Amino acid sequence: WPRGNLRVALGRPKGGVEAAQGQPLHGGLWQLSGRVLPRVVVFSLPQHSVADLKKTKVPQDFSTIPDWTRQTVLGVDVYSAIAYFSDPSLLALGQGRNLTADTNTAEGIWIEQAGAAPARIAFEEEELAATTNYTKQGCLFGQGQHYFYNLTKESGCEERRPYYMLYEAKTKQMLGFGVIIFGKTSQRCFPHRKWFINPPSFVAPLVTPNGPACTQKWMHDYGSTSLHVFFRPKPWNIRCRT
Repeated sequence: WPRGNLRVALGRPKGGVEAAQGQPLHGGLWQLSGRVLPRVVVFSLPQHSVADLKKTKVPQDFSTIPDWTRQTVLGVDVYSAIAYFSDPSLLALGQGRNLTADTNTAEGIWIEQAGAAPARIAFEEEELAATTNYTKQGCLFGQGQHYFYNLTKESGCEERRPYYMLYEAKTKQMLGFGVIIFGKTSQRCFPHRKWFINPPSFVAPLVTPNGPACTQKWMHDYGSTSLHVFFRPKPWNIRCRT
């Protein structure tokens, strides 16, 4: 991913309906589709992106989950999960980080919260564990050490938050993050490139060994859709050994 003051947004139409056609976005670095609502857009200006889902009966109410922000994008009512690569309070003042070829893509991220200030997620794994309710889960080859918000054996899936953080086992530093939701996306507009993965249910105990049994059941019943954002090239070389 490019280096700089960027933000990534991923969402779904309110109610899970199919996305309608919209006008092309302007001012962005990349737009993956100009004909329909783009699934993934990376912007340096205040734009958003949408992931349209097939109608499902997933028993979740996004309006009760702080990580989801309700908004209108290209005329469509959606819930978006928005992550900033730089402190949004500084971006609002027109300030950013001084970047060089060796500057990290992000030094932590800030997650938009409905009705509250964005939540900062630490770049260092030790600080994450000390300052947030993210819980340590599984480490996967090619992805890294996963942390999910307040996820325990006793958690319910109804209030599951979408984000997970990824840290390197050796350096203990953030190497990326991801968003996962229950339900499957329609990717027919991008037949040669799949922007999302649909993890099978059998991976649930590997990804969230300290999580609830409902994760695997819901993934089996409703499917799941995940997007990874890595801050380094060749993420397939990420190891779990220290």
